[in-house]
Amino acid sequence: MLSYKHVPRSSLVGVTSLEALCGVVDRGPLGRVRHPSEFSNALSRRPQQQKYHPDGSKEIVHPDGTVRRRSGGREETVFPDGTVVTVERNGDRTIVFSNGQREIQTAGFMRREYPDGTVRTVYCTGSQETRSASGTVRIRPPRN
Repeated sequence: MLSYKHVPRSSLVGVTSLEALCGVVDRGPLGRVRHPSEFSNALSRRPQQQKYHPDGSKEIVHPDGTVRRRSGGREETVFPDGTVVTVERNGDRTIVFSNGQREIQTAGFMRREYPDGTVRTVYCTGSQETRSASGTVRIRPPRN
């Protein structure tokens, strides 16, 4: 169901007539457009598109093609080259690169997984561990 809230004409600058027909809800300087499919677009002066979904999630599409999604305390950013960065609520970060490598960053360690099966881990103490696909393990003590 479409809803329409009266908005002063001065705040409709840059709003198309189609957006005005969909129902502009006054939130901030330019407002927010509520669509029949229950998500809404934020209207801002920045050249990015913001979508707010009914489940509370938010999606921002930047002009360079980067897409940032936030939902449930988790943030996911997809870059144009295919790299995906996921940040969990506790601060753990997972980066999946377009070349197949995967990096996991936590408070205790940073681990990089390579497509050939090699896993390199650097711990917060400074020690490093490298596990190759053949099963070889190499441990380096922390540098002083």
